Amino acid sequence: MIQSRFIFLWLFIVALPAAAMANSDCWENSVHAFQLAPEFVYSDQPDSLLGMLLEWEDTCGEAEPVMRLKILAAIWDGAFQEAIYDSRIIDAVIWRYDPKRQKKINGTVDPDLASGGIAGPADYAFGIASFDTFTTDLADQLLPHVSPGTVQEFFCLFYSGKVDLAFELLHSEDLAGSDLRWYYQREMSYLKQEQARPVFALTGGYWRPSGELARVGNHTQWGVTVGVRQDRWIGRLVLEVRPGRTDYPYYVNSEGYEGLSDRFDNVYLGLEVGRELVSYGPHRVDVFAGLGFDGIKPFWEEDLVLGTVNANMGFGYRVFLGKSRNWIAGVDYRFEAIGTRNNAGTDLSGEARCLRFSFGYSYDSGKGRRLSGIGH
Repeated sequence: MIQSRFIFLWLFIVALPAAAMANSDCWENSVHAFQLAPEFVYSDQPDSLLGMLLEWEDTCGEAEPVMRLKILAAIWDGAFQEAIYDSRIIDAVIWRYDPKRQKKINGTVDPDLASGGIAGPADYAFGIASFDTFTTDLADQLLPHVSPGTVQEFFCLFYSGKVDLAFELLHSEDLAGSDLRWYYQREMSYLKQEQARPVFALTGGYWRPSGELARVGNHTQWGVTVGVRQDRWIGRLVLEVRPGRTDYPYYVNSEGYEGLSDRFDNVYLGLEVGRELVSYGPHRVDVFAGLGFDGIKPFWEEDLVLGTVNANMGFGYRVFLGKSRNWIAGVDYRFEAIGTRNNAGTDLSGEARCLRFSFGYSYDSGKGRRLSGIGH
């Protein structure tokens, strides 16, 4: 009990104030660095810039702004070597243009900080904006002076805002033997080991029957899908409703119920299984097949449901939206073969074609966001 109290007192009297002081030093050094870095560069003082960088890194660790300036300073001073960074450079590359980036510094995380990766007060947030402008200009000025097809050119392109050209260079044979390319490929191998992603979507569309079923007329449809995507395979449970009336009345004679009805109120509940054929960046093209129950309720006040089997197949297009690619918009074209029902009455079997639009959400543990950050 005494030992527990001692640990509790040590935590609040020694450890937490020390962490707060360290974080305060990081904030102060960051604000000073934002102010002094342009002065040291434009007045050609590489030694002063190096000293400031060492102190900044000592208090803030491998924060993204520290790494960014370290790389650009090394290029400016003609002393660039890939040994100045390790595999964490990929995190820095991902976070540079991510407005929601977060960075753990000295055990703290600031999820509200819009830029930079260092939790800090308002003057920090103001300073990082001017620092971003400075490093963009510096990278742009250094670009004509670096050798083409080098890692230095990649960073000058990247930090000057020419992101597409930077990743085009990274994918080229020129950088095939670089550490940066190796770190990049290792990250890509991890990100492409796709885990099962749950997908929830709302759907809406247009349903057009043919054959004997054409008498019910065209209908709008609304629904919901719940499924999973993994390793290019797709599985989803589909619930769709097509409310409304038929174009022509039909005769019902089933399970002791008999009479004319023009009520449709169609419900489809089925399972669809598919496979992605094309995958390019956030875009997907897939094919699928489904099987389920298709029911019509002809009399609202009665328990009768005219049910049958609905076998279908189709193809679709998906695009993953947002920084994290968690939002999904899509469109499907589906052909349905609907079995016989209401045998003693009007034949309601036939075919149908459906154009279905969907919008949903898929959780991916942040992998989509990282893919976007490294040019995919």
